[in-house]
Amino acid sequence: MKVTYKSLKDFAFAHYAQGHVEQALGSLVAAYHADPLDLEIRFLTVDILTHLQVLEPLEKVLVYSAEIAMRSGHPIAAMAFLHLIEKLGKDADPLWKRLAYLYSANSTQLSQSGSKVAPLPDETPVDGPAETMPPLPELVAQVTALAQTITRSEDFPATLLPMPLLSDVPAHHFVEVARVLHLVSMTPGQALIREGEPGNSFFMIGTGAFSVFKTDALGRVTPLATLHAGSIVGEMALVQRAPRSASVTAQTWARVLEFPAEAIARLAEHLEQVAIALDKFTRERLIGNLLATSPLFKPFSRTQRMDLLKHFQAYVVETDTVIVRQGEEGTGLYLILGGEVEVMRDLDTPQSVSLATLSAPENFGEISLLLGSETTASVVATRRTTLLFLSRHYFLRLMQSVPEMRDYFSQLADSRLSQTQETLAAQTAIHDEEEIILI
Repeated sequence: MKVTYKSLKDFAFAHYAQGHVEQALGSLVAAYHADPLDLEIRFLTVDILTHLQVLEPLEKVLVYSAEIAMRSGHPIAAMAFLHLIEKLGKDADPLWKRLAYLYSANSTQLSQSGSKVAPLPDETPVDGPAETMPPLPELVAQVTALAQTITRSEDFPATLLPMPLLSDVPAHHFVEVARVLHLVSMTPGQALIREGEPGNSFFMIGTGAFSVFKTDALGRVTPLATLHAGSIVGEMALVQRAPRSASVTAQTWARVLEFPAEAIARLAEHLEQVAIALDKFTRERLIGNLLATSPLFKPFSRTQRMDLLKHFQAYVVETDTVIVRQGEEGTGLYLILGGEVEVMRDLDTPQSVSLATLSAPENFGEISLLLGSETTASVVATRRTTLLFLSRHYFLRLMQSVPEMRDYFSQLADSRLSQTQETLAAQTAIHDEEEIILI
């Protein structure tokens, strides 16, 4: 009987969830014949063998699966298998060293043009499970043997894609960093991140799919994205200890690796290379978010965006830092990568007025540049904030050469000036009313 590959895997997961172990294993036998490199069926095999407490077959499946995951371009899944091997009390050092050889900063196998093995397409027709199931011990033996099948070397990529963060860490520190990760197993509908909770860690997805969404005060849900294997989520925890800005929930059975922010920070304190890699990672993630969301970059191609970014200077300011002071000459344009600032009129006086609160990917500093005047307000960091700064000279050159940017900033400046006037008028009205009451 022919079925689609997706339905075959769905059969296996559904039977396991219902406690039908023999039927789940029978579906897995058919799945291995169809695609022995599929890591999702390998994780399900591990779950079933763990449930059955057959430790020798379990160890064999884990070792072969870790090797296949790292060679097929899926290092996050490979690390998950290695953590499971160590959970059994087995020595995984040779495999950790192999992973570091392939994916650390010292690797000769990595390339930005590298690749990874994709699973069989969902709608591919494949043979379904056998109608008659053999005894359970025989099913275990069949699945274990199939999981140990190593395919031809030409079935694996010639070069591999680098990992975020870890591929910037030297080989002799790679394993030390990787071992601070926590393996998290997820079931469909389980929440990985909840909006509003503090961000104390970030996650790398090994297998599975996740929904990203926001919920408003009325309970209405706005879908934002779907994440798959290889994606990173929650990385702002490394930059800001701010509440989570969205929720993330598993759509399928999944495995993720959790990076506790505090553990990574402790490593960075005494390992300079880790600190450098961490700084590069967080900067790249922030810039990636900015490029995807800021209207400033819309007129440009990706190549032009990256070239434009070379003219920005990045730096971090601490809470209560005055970034722009009212009445001074405007020095350039600021883009917020992460954090939050408050725009204030008459700072440090009894007449001080808050005009706006800005966060990523918003910008400030453009009004004085466009008008050729002194700055009209002060800008203060309300928490630790990461900024990109573009000098006045280059900003004015862009305004002359890119009409879309000139129009965008002109409209933004007009809108902000109007908003400022309305805010100040409202404050004056309140003040006058208070004087009348006092009289």
